[in-house]
Amino acid sequence: MKKNKLILTTRFHENRPVSIGNVGFWSKRLNGEEEMLLQEVNLSGISTKTVDRLHAEIDLVRHLLNSRKQGEGYLDRDWVTQHVGKVSGTRLISYLRTGEGLAPGETLDLPVFEPIELEGRTFTARALSYAEVLAAAEKADELDALTVADDAQSLSEVEVLDGEDSAAMFERVRGKAFELQGRSKIIIRATADLLADNLNARIADDGAAIDGAWLLSHLMNEGLGQVTAYLRDGSTPDDEPEEGETPNAGADAAAST
Repeated sequence: MKKNKLILTTRFHENRPVSIGNVGFWSKRLNGEEEMLLQEVNLSGISTKTVDRLHAEIDLVRHLLNSRKQGEGYLDRDWVTQHVGKVSGTRLISYLRTGEGLAPGETLDLPVFEPIELEGRTFTARALSYAEVLAAAEKADELDALTVADDAQSLSEVEVLDGEDSAAMFERVRGKAFELQGRSKIIIRATADLLADNLNARIADDGAAIDGAWLLSHLMNEGLGQVTAYLRDGSTPDDEPEEGETPNAGADAAAST
């Protein structure tokens, strides 16, 4: 009787090696422990702050890369945050899991989209790194941006309090609105300053550095978000999702890693 032999080990499930920042990595498939780590990161993202979720993602990617790094040496957290971003981190995990989604010779460096042209200036559109995304999330936390947004939304649902007449209610709402406007202006200026820093790292025309005030003089607030979204995953306001496709699927997939 013929005896079959079953050999199960991730050592025999290698995809093509990959490189990031001129560092080579073996592409051994995700093992059971790593899949559980990934599930923990995904689940923790449901209830944690953006900053905490990003730190968890970075720690996971650093573990996956160091366990597959070719040659000696250890990649520290700074290297990972500078060379990997949410888009490339998602592609890395997908490739390690399925062996698909990466053409021969293609790297997992931060992707570069079509250049950005803004008021006579040209900037390359390299996708945001984890370091840049983390800086924005930390600034949003510092300025309590989510609370400001929630408070602004609550103003549309204001009701008269017990013992309060309509004049007192309007005065209370007016005072709250002015307070929120002041805080919103601080957030918008900080957002513009961060975006200017990101664009200055991508100047393609040998021009001078810009600042947040320059951006605000040429863009509406909506434009700041559009440029940021483009640097995040290459999405533009004109993008129409395919039938059955989730809008901003690239961003949603990145957030799930």
